[in-house]
Amino acid sequence: MTADELREALSTEGTSLADVAAEQGVETADLVDDLVAAATERVRQGVDDGRLSAERADEVIAELPDRVAEAVEQDASELQRGGPGGHGRGGPGHDRTDGTTGP
Repeated sequence: MTADELREALSTEGTSLADVAAEQGVETADLVDDLVAAATERVRQGVDDGRLSAERADEVIAELPDRVAEAVEQDASELQRGGPGGHGRGGPGHDRTDGTTGP
């Protein structure tokens, strides 16, 4: 599935990443495992680059399985809008689609 095909599939209101994965024959648990592994690698790279302390990285990595599992089940249109209690793309300060930050 291409990135464009994924975006199209997720554009239907009420569709989650888990729904799209299931349509592609991918188990939700496998999707979560793969996403957690990729995120863990990025967090560890942040430690290696000096952008994140090892202690904070351990905290983030410990939270990843639950956070990712929740995210893949959420309506993708809510994730793009920031969802209930969310902050849109990239978290607080990164809500703008042009990549700028700030209020």
